[in-house]
Amino acid sequence: MKRTDPASLLKLRQAFEEGGDRRPPLYQWMSSNYDELVTLFDGARLNWSHLTGSFSEMGFQNGSGGKLKPETVRQTWYRVRKHHEAKRTRKAARPASASVEVISTPASIPRQLPSPAPPPPPKPPTAPADDPMAALMAEMNRRSGRI
Repeated sequence: MKRTDPASLLKLRQAFEEGGDRRPPLYQWMSSNYDELVTLFDGARLNWSHLTGSFSEMGFQNGSGGKLKPETVRQTWYRVRKHHEAKRTRKAARPASASVEVISTPASIPRQLPSPAPPPPPKPPTAPADDPMAALMAEMNRRSGRI
C-alpha cells in the first residue's frame, strides 16, 4: 500500500467523523463554536445555572445520559479554553519555515580546512623574590600541573 493512499485516508476520515472523537458532545460543540463563545462571554461573569438550562434545552446531556450540572458545564468550558489556548501557543511557538539559499562550493576550495596551530604553552608565573606567599603559590601551581 502506498504511503498516501487516498482511499485509505477517505475511509479513516469517515470513521473519525462518525465517532472518532470520544469527547462529550458539549465539549465538541463548544470547541466548534469557540470563537463565537469567546466573543459572547468576553468580560462577563457567567451564570452557569442559566447556561446549563439552555444547554439542556438544546439536547445536551452528561456522559451517562443524565441531566447536566452547572459545574460540569463550567469545567467543560474551562477545558475547551485551555485546549484552544495551548493550540494557539504551539502554533505561535512553531518557527516559520524560511527559505534558505544553498550555495555550492567551488572545486578549488579544499574540502577540509587545516587545523589551527595549537597555542603556545603558558609561561609559568615568576614570583618576586621578596614575596614568599607568591613563591609558594607558584610552586603549588607548578606541582599540581596547573602550569
